[in-house]
Amino acid sequence: MPLPRIPSTRRDPSREPGWMAKTDTGKLEQHTRYSKAKDRLSELHAENENRRSDKRKPVDKIVVSLTDPESVFGLDKEKVYRPLYNVQTVCDLATDFVLSYEVFAQHSDSGTLQPLMNKIHESDIQVEDLLADAGYPVGEDLEFCETSGITLYAPWQENSSTAKKKEQSTEPRIEKDEFRWDDERKVYVCPEGNELSFSGKKNRQRANGEMIRFDVYQASPLDCTQCPLQARCTTVPEKGQTVRRNPYQEEIDRLKARMQTEEAKTLYKYRGQTIERVFADFKEHRNLRRF
Repeated sequence: MPLPRIPSTRRDPSREPGWMAKTDTGKLEQHTRYSKAKDRLSELHAENENRRSDKRKPVDKIVVSLTDPESVFGLDKEKVYRPLYNVQTVCDLATDFVLSYEVFAQHSDSGTLQPLMNKIHESDIQVEDLLADAGYPVGEDLEFCETSGITLYAPWQENSSTAKKKEQSTEPRIEKDEFRWDDERKVYVCPEGNELSFSGKKNRQRANGEMIRFDVYQASPLDCTQCPLQARCTTVPEKGQTVRRNPYQEEIDRLKARMQTEEAKTLYKYRGQTIERVFADFKEHRNLRRF
């Protein structure tokens, strides 16, 4: 009597999807990478939920790289959409010597200033003057620089396109900077001389989900409804114009005043001539366009 036929336990490669590794070792490595990608995707969904509603991404737009889950997706300098990192460097103005560098898994430059400075300090290098563009400093960075004895030169959250829009506007809006702070009386004074008094505190969420607490100052609705500058100042004069005071406003004001000096304007001109030259050297002479 013939023995019963036992089905083979050997896998049929023809039935496996093309993306699957061909060997057991490869499959194990692939499983490890996919597990990391799954964990990273869960983190990104949680971060997205903590963002302001106007900065929150659609769920289907949150993606991770299966081969490099720590990276972020975006357009690189060659306009290619791919996983990428943000490379930051700090170099000496006089010599182009790179004092510090770091790689961050994020699109923006915000939040990179303090880690770079701390890395420099670990090498016993004391930075006295630091030039950065508007994308870097937040209030905490200004306080950090003052505490560390670093004189920071950077436009406060304003770039060339922001300034251009102001110049092209026929009816420019009245900006917060045009409201004068009376430190003795702790009130703001509008361009028409009316006072904005303290009305309470308000939390505002940054795009990254972090909360920041502001003091809010409010004008009298009667002053706003009768103001000749009403159209340029507020769309709801019956509620009274409000101005938020940043908890680091004193540091911000000192930075803005510093950037208006001739010394700062002269020194800041060298930033683009130095840091961009370092990046050009990386790309053209050392072929460090991608990694």
